[in-house]
Amino acid sequence: MRIQLIEPTAATTRAGAVTPTPSEPTLVIPVGVQVELRSRFDDRWTNGFAIAVCGDGEYQVRRLSDGHVLPAWFPAAVLRPILES
Repeated sequence: MRIQLIEPTAATTRAGAVTPTPSEPTLVIPVGVQVELRSRFDDRWTNGFAIAVCGDGEYQVRRLSDGHVLPAWFPAAVLRPILES
């Protein structure tokens, strides 16, 4: 099996979707920081998560309600740290 990766284009990217560009600085979010996650389903920010694992520019998040770590990896572009006031 051969897999070919393609870059997103205007035809394959939803209007208003957050996609990082190579010129943007990489955001580093430490483990334990509470974050909001951008939902791909309704394109809204959802709270109730914290960073569980940091990997090469991607993160796994833990649901605060039950402590479960989601199996997906998320790029920094779809995570927003919650600033404490």
